[in-house]
Amino acid sequence: MDRVAVTVLEIARLRFDLADAYGPEAAGLAEGGPAAIPVQAFHLALPGRSVLVDAPHYDPADTPAAYQLPNYQAPPPLAVQLEDRGIAPGDVTDVVLTHLHFDHYGGLTHLVDGRLRPLFAGARHYLGRGDWPPAAAEAGPLVDRTVGVVEARDLLSLTSAEPGEDIDLGDGLALVPAPGESPGHQLVRAQVGDDVVYLVGDLFHHPVELRGGGPDVRWADPAAMAASKRRLTARAADEGARVYASHIDGAYRVARSCGGFRWLRLG
Repeated sequence: MDRVAVTVLEIARLRFDLADAYGPEAAGLAEGGPAAIPVQAFHLALPGRSVLVDAPHYDPADTPAAYQLPNYQAPPPLAVQLEDRGIAPGDVTDVVLTHLHFDHYGGLTHLVDGRLRPLFAGARHYLGRGDWPPAAAEAGPLVDRTVGVVEARDLLSLTSAEPGEDIDLGDGLALVPAPGESPGHQLVRAQVGDDVVYLVGDLFHHPVELRGGGPDVRWADPAAMAASKRRLTARAADEGARVYASHIDGAYRVARSCGGFRWLRLG
């Protein structure tokens, strides 16, 4: 294995209104009204590790109405998609939650004999300490049915480091603090040989953010988000890394250009 093997799993599509997300001045950034953005999980095959980054599910009951697409039929759930790709949930060694927003963790558990159990029972689960316990806006039944069950089984590790300091988990896997979207938001860095991949969660939500000086979502901490984006963009450019975001289709590389950066979509 001389590359990081990345499997992209699209779990759903959500309605994403740019004017709501970025402010009224952003209404003209996309034609045709609100976008339909993907909700993605990622599996990484590393030497000695089977890593899942985020564990979304789709259920209208757990999805705010503003994000629901009309007449929407979701793809098969996470567990089915993993099995279809030959990835057994029981073989997953690490589950990284980039942050604690509703569309990133609902697939952590399943029913066994009428009781909720962790789906990835052999995995250590990682969540940024700044996101736990959840803020009032994120707390509720979905957290209780998922992350709460994982924590009760002593499978949850809370991560903490200063921005700019990686958390090395070994075997080419590291966590990168990137606050802004939430206090505990974290990225995943994976490396095999010279091949580097970043899974950046909600550091970017839509391709409009990849343009020079692109907007940030209104709910983020502006200063923290801007600093996290600067750090990731420079690192990805210097390392020639592939970059995947939870809500943007495809992979990208970053190139330095005229004192700034250009995002290049990979074929």
